[in-house]
Amino acid sequence: MVTSGVTRCLLELALSSNAPASLKAQALNTLTPIMLASPKNQALLTNLVMAPLIAVPADEEHPQGGFIRLPMRGAVGALVGTVVDGEGAMGGRGLRGRAAGVNMFEVSLRAFRIPFLTDEPKKAYVTGNDDARLGIIATMSPGSTPDPETADAPQSAGTLLLNALVETPLPGQPFDPYRPLFACLLMAHLVRNSEAAKRAAREMVLPSFDDEEDAQEESDGLI
Repeated sequence: MVTSGVTRCLLELALSSNAPASLKAQALNTLTPIMLASPKNQALLTNLVMAPLIAVPADEEHPQGGFIRLPMRGAVGALVGTVVDGEGAMGGRGLRGRAAGVNMFEVSLRAFRIPFLTDEPKKAYVTGNDDARLGIIATMSPGSTPDPETADAPQSAGTLLLNALVETPLPGQPFDPYRPLFACLLMAHLVRNSEAAKRAAREMVLPSFDDEEDAQEESDGLI
């Protein structure tokens, strides 16, 4: 699949095209068994970069609406964004593509070893690919959030995941309850059956806004 280019075509169709949401979801479902137990296909997903197309509503800059192409980003980040934010053309309301993305994400973290006749026949399946797990968790730190001056720069998969995990409803602001839900599902797959990933997750320091809130309250009191 990697040599023939089929895997890459499916990845670009699912994560960086303006195809209908149902077709993108089907592409993700097709990729799931391809990624399962295939280090070469998993490596392609890890290393591939793409410039996704997103739908934009009609406004002064785009009177007819349409699609714009985002800056180049990693395919893993595009996958996490698809799961967390949903399909842009559907206003993030579609769940089929999100669910398909979760399944593909989960199998992409697995490694497989053929059960040769050895002294350890029970270790045919090895839940591993810790490099992919740790690579995502390593970017889930407050310091990995882009500088405001470079807000247009693509965010890493870990930053997208962290932002969704800590997001809470704000008065008068629209809130998508599926964002933290799907982020929790992805996080669960990241740490499942991996002591290294669990240890890295325990060592994470989540962003705290207490100091900013205290400073704001003190400033309001002075006014």
